[in-house]
Amino acid sequence: MIRALFYILLVAGLALLFSWFAENPGQLTIDWPGYQVDISLFRFAVAILIFAGIAYFIITLLTRIFGSPRRLRRFMNRRRETKGYAALRRGIFAVGAGDETTAARYAVEARRALRDEPLTMLLDAQAAQLSGDHRAAQRLFEAMSENPETRLLGLRGLFLEASREKQMVAAEQYAARAMQLNPSLQWPVNALFDMQCRNRNWQGALETLAIARTHRHISRQLHDRRKAVLLTAQAYDIEDGEAGKALDLAQEAHRLEPNLVPAAVIAGRIYSSQGNTGKAARVLAKTWQYNAHPDLAIGYAYARPGDSPRDRLDSIKSLIVLNQDEAEARIALASAAVDAQDWEEAREALKPLHENLPTARVCALMARIEGGQHRDAGRVREWLARAVRAPRDPVWMADGVIFSDWQPTSPISGTLDAFEWRVPPDRSERGDGKDMVDEFAALSRDMENAALPNVGERDEADEIVEEEPLTITIAPNQEEKAAAAVSDEKDGSKAVVVVTDIETIQPASETEAKAAEPDANFEDVADVEDGESVAAAQTESPEEAVEEATAATGQPQPPRKEPKIFVPGRAPDDPGPGSIDYDDDSTPYTRYRDSLKTQTS
Repeated sequence: MIRALFYILLVAGLALLFSWFAENPGQLTIDWPGYQVDISLFRFAVAILIFAGIAYFIITLLTRIFGSPRRLRRFMNRRRETKGYAALRRGIFAVGAGDETTAARYAVEARRALRDEPLTMLLDAQAAQLSGDHRAAQRLFEAMSENPETRLLGLRGLFLEASREKQMVAAEQYAARAMQLNPSLQWPVNALFDMQCRNRNWQGALETLAIARTHRHISRQLHDRRKAVLLTAQAYDIEDGEAGKALDLAQEAHRLEPNLVPAAVIAGRIYSSQGNTGKAARVLAKTWQYNAHPDLAIGYAYARPGDSPRDRLDSIKSLIVLNQDEAEARIALASAAVDAQDWEEAREALKPLHENLPTARVCALMARIEGGQHRDAGRVREWLARAVRAPRDPVWMADGVIFSDWQPTSPISGTLDAFEWRVPPDRSERGDGKDMVDEFAALSRDMENAALPNVGERDEADEIVEEEPLTITIAPNQEEKAAAAVSDEKDGSKAVVVVTDIETIQPASETEAKAAEPDANFEDVADVEDGESVAAAQTESPEEAVEEATAATGQPQPPRKEPKIFVPGRAPDDPGPGSIDYDDDSTPYTRYRDSLKTQTS
């Protein structure tokens, strides 16, 4: 609007000027040697304008004629650049789409058209990666790392190539160079931190963590958590050789993250070894308020060396007051009471836990209580069988794998602070029996050390009957049947569980599998007397069965093996089979009998 108004005013001014010249023409005399020219002022002005226009036209024409090669060269360069950038754009699109042939073609076109453009090397490197030529990609990234404009881009490419080739030392060096050039970039800081943690370079990881916090790559809360874990890892490694330094590191970790159980356990253990029971108790009790963990209870109970089991029970009572609503508090109290042989208090502590759906640890403790208080083998085996099928207790897990102890990094992925104290997946979700076998073996060892030695003891008036133990081998997919066999054994004899690791069980041959199957003419187990072999209830002997099979097939058959199932005799306190209703389908006996019939059919 302002420009249009300016043009209007300019035209109006010129019109007024020429109008004034026309009304006042004046007279201009030019006296040149030998010549005299008289002309009006208006005509002279018009002649000057015409002359200026002709001169401008001639000069412009000559400039265009003599400058045409330069303009032509500029036009060709501009056209080539336009074509090169178009090829570069299409090549990047082809790389993103995964079209290696098109990407390679456009990479060549872009390199020819744009000789000094650094982006062409990036397109060449990406096309080489897409086609699988990683050596060419590495050379291109090395060339890019020498260029100041593309140095960081080349280092990132070299880092990715080294990581792909599992050359972690070279990858760590590239990440360190990139972080030195530009610490504000997040990828080199995070990559270097992860590799330092994987290599257990705790001091280097702490320095990298400080750089990450300085440039705000992580939050304050995450920084404190990671720093506490790294300090705990350092204390964990040097606790045996440098207890004083390990204590300082554990204290700093405990200050940053009071709910970190390993830091509190290490600090409490070192304080206890130095005889500083009060500080050990304060550190463990503070963490117990945030996280009721069994390691804290154990450390608190044994904070003062030389205490009797009764003293440890009193210590646990003072600890669980801080967090007595947790289930772990009741389990810790029950464990201490069992060690002190205070069976009633242990039973009372576990009462709210085993009334609904007790976990495996609760069932194992109840088995110890029954074995220590009542010395009843039947109740002990019942609680052990329930422990096998009970919900699982929290354990240390990292990347879906169960570990016995906490570690600063995951042995599988190397991730820092990957361990979690949580309940593992249910057995039905895992689909295998390995974990059940391990739990049953652990419970068996626990009972062997605690309750089972008391099971065989009787009053002097009772007669001790030594029976051959019932041997049960747990194989894949047979855990529930083994547990049912243990729980259904109502007599007073011992049950010895032989746990066979799944990996060591070899598949049986076809002949052995057929020989191990129950016979089709298996009669009701109710007719078998105590102590007899099940094979005695068959209608034909194994020799007769082999002869019939040989006659039917015309080929010699291997001898048939008898099923070796031992039925132990009754204990003195067993009422005998007369008290069992064999028609009641809910009794353990009928369930076991029906399972045998199902296998036979």
